[in-house]
Amino acid sequence: MKKKAIVLSLLFLCVFGLAGCRSGDKENGTKGAETTKAESQVKELSMDTLVADLEDAILSGESQLTCVYKGKAEDLNQKVTEELPGQMDNSYLCKNLLDHVDTTWEQDGKTAKAVFELTYQEDVVLPVEVADSPEQVQEILIRDWEERGGKVTLLLDGVTATEEELFSILDGAEMNSAMLPCEAATVCYQAYDPEERTDSEESSDPESTETKSEKQTESSEKNKAQRNSRQIVRMWLDFETPEEDLAEKKEELKTTAESISQEILASVEKTDSKSSGASSDSMEDSAVPNRSLYEKIYDKILELAEYDDSIASMTDASRLSVEMRIQRSAYGALVDGHTVCTGYARGFEAICRQMDLPCWIVSGTRDGIRHTWNLVKVDGTFLYVDCTAGDTGAEKEQSFLFTKEQMDANGYIMDDNFVIPEI
Repeated sequence: MKKKAIVLSLLFLCVFGLAGCRSGDKENGTKGAETTKAESQVKELSMDTLVADLEDAILSGESQLTCVYKGKAEDLNQKVTEELPGQMDNSYLCKNLLDHVDTTWEQDGKTAKAVFELTYQEDVVLPVEVADSPEQVQEILIRDWEERGGKVTLLLDGVTATEEELFSILDGAEMNSAMLPCEAATVCYQAYDPEERTDSEESSDPESTETKSEKQTESSEKNKAQRNSRQIVRMWLDFETPEEDLAEKKEELKTTAESISQEILASVEKTDSKSSGASSDSMEDSAVPNRSLYEKIYDKILELAEYDDSIASMTDASRLSVEMRIQRSAYGALVDGHTVCTGYARGFEAICRQMDLPCWIVSGTRDGIRHTWNLVKVDGTFLYVDCTAGDTGAEKEQSFLFTKEQMDANGYIMDDNFVIPEI
């Protein structure tokens, strides 16, 4: 079973160095010879505007900001030197993500070009992505963990959650990272102290000056803290083995999932061609119902995978090796052929994803025992699929495309606080 790790209330102070600098982009080492949009816009130096520009650069993952101001470089540099550190210390993003900023100036007639070099704190992974809902947090985590791995830095904007709710979001994202060839041993996050923005810092709303009903006011007050709150978090997975050691299996899983989906699509096209008496150029032309595709994926998973009791017993004892956690992933179901419920569900989702079919993995219990299965959508209706049950003796009507009423009647209980996106 996955362990949980948490480091709370991190606070970093910035050191601002405004002398000595580099030109060009820090990430790729290129010289900043071309005129950028920022350079072409001459403006008055304002600390509020400069800090806002720095925050935009942070959220864009940039290491350099170039601005052109009216006035003498010497005077402008003195103003920046005296005022910018304090202004940045009041900026939630600058204070918590930047280590220091170096600035160079170049006089050009009546204007001065400033190049701000941003040096980030050691653990900051760019880009810093903004998420304004639990669903978006999961979407970003799944994408980044599957594509590049490592730590993901997020700015939660208006997303407030208890520790238990946050771990539900993390667990859901880890479980649904179906293209990872190994289950994580630990899901981890670091959380900074949240920023509380005052009402005056919020954007103005024409309706805010109108008289509101008592119910509207009550609703507004209830959500006030959520609207005003921002929080930086870092989230990552620990596999107890270097991620590069899993690279070969990751590629093997991807190739296998693609091959299986192509095999299923080819069989569907062939069957459709025979039944219609004419060839079809695409799946879209053949208009194959999702129900038929889900069934072929379900049958294929049952053909490829076998339930492994030894993994299940070690899971209950919390004594999983790396190899066993590999078998608990989609790799176990699709490549290795030995898995448990998590592998069945991840394997099913991996193939669905290749075919752009709505699918999500959910967790809970079945008859009081920890269990994992799938949620799908057919003709706008949410239904459930349990490949594990189908491969261990359950009738198909009890394990494939069953309703919530059937799920409840058959002893399934979904975890509380489980975040399900719009699939």
